Amino acid sequence: MSIKNTNLVLLGHLNIQNRVLYDTLAKVQGISVTLKSCEDFNMTNKMDNNDVLLIEFSDIEGINNLLEVGMLIIYNIPDDVSEVQLIKMKNLKGVLFKSSSHEHLIKCIEHVSQGGMWLPRQLMVAMLKNLLITTAPSHDILDLLTRREQQILQRLVNGYSNQQIADELFVTESTVKTHVYKLYRKINVRCRREAISLMKQRHKRSDIEQNPNFIANTVLEYT
Repeated sequence: MSIKNTNLVLLGHLNIQNRVLYDTLAKVQGISVTLKSCEDFNMTNKMDNNDVLLIEFSDIEGINNLLEVGMLIIYNIPDDVSEVQLIKMKNLKGVLFKSSSHEHLIKCIEHVSQGGMWLPRQLMVAMLKNLLITTAPSHDILDLLTRREQQILQRLVNGYSNQQIADELFVTESTVKTHVYKLYRKINVRCRREAISLMKQRHKRSDIEQNPNFIANTVLEYT
């Protein structure tokens, strides 16, 4: 496995430590790294979901949109940090404790950039248990909707615009908007982003319920 075309955003104070880390990562083949302050990130966050977000544990409280975008890696985590502080970060893909080496940092970025995870098994188990507790059963979501609403929701999740949905289902755009309004109320979401997030949770839960070895298959090498 190698790092290929990875956009990495290093978040934190623009101090000597982070500038040294930036210089180190910039030398790694396949990584395009950007150093941003927490203030700039909160004001001009334009990250893609495929970007890797690297942030020090002590800085996470200063990020308003930390849970919403990118593949999150947190480093310099104290050994005594409670799992409760980490399990609610839905896009958390990698953790590195204060004792982690430079080699572990590169391996972590490598795994995460390829769609994997770099998490201790104990933390992964806690995250999945939290997901099962907080996510409604998969069949409940769709059972609330009519067949037409299900068709529209699926297309929303796949990135269709209202007009594209209307064209494909041979209805007017205003009809689509009416259905969208109704289905949002039924599944208790306020916007497209929340609907997509809810459906992603549904699929994750389905994976967990259908595959008892999901945890073992999901956690990649962690040392």
